Amino acid sequence: MSTEDAAARLVRQLFEYQSTGRHTEAAAQFADDAINNGRPASGGRVAGILATLAEVFPDERHDVEELVSDGELVAARVRFTGTHSAMPSVPFVLGGVLADVPPTGRSVSVAHHHFFRVRNGRIAEHWGVREDLEMARQLGILAPGPTPTAKPGA
Repeated sequence: MSTEDAAARLVRQLFEYQSTGRHTEAAAQFADDAINNGRPASGGRVAGILATLAEVFPDERHDVEELVSDGELVAARVRFTGTHSAMPSVPFVLGGVLADVPPTGRSVSVAHHHFFRVRNGRIAEHWGVREDLEMARQLGILAPGPTPTAKPGA
C-alpha cells in the first residue's frame, strides 16, 4: 500500500504521462498561473516545453528513483533517458544546450532533480536541475571531462 500523499501522487502521475507520450495530460497538471524555473508558465508554455522535449527525444522516459513530499512541497530524483532524434523547435528547452545541434541518434541517461509546489491539486511551481553537461557529453557534443584521480594522502 502506498503512503504517498496527493501532491506526491500528482507529481508521479506527471512523469508517467510524460513517459507515455501523454503531454497534454502532463501539461494539465500545472495551474494556469504556474511558475516554471522562476518564469510564468501560463498560456500553453508548459505544453510547448513538453512537446518540444518529446520531439527532441521521442522515446523519452522519466523514471522516478526517489520522491519525497512534505505538505505542498515535493522533491523528485528522476532518471531521464531518451534518444536524441531532432533539433528543438523551441531553442531554450533543455537550457538551450541542444539549440542548433543536429540529431545525433545517441541515447542519454542522466539525472534530473525536480522540486514542485502543489496547490489546489495542481502544480503551482516547478524548479528543475538537470545534468545538461553530462547529457552533452553522452551525445558527443562536448568532450568528456577529466577523470578524477585520488591524490596520495587524501
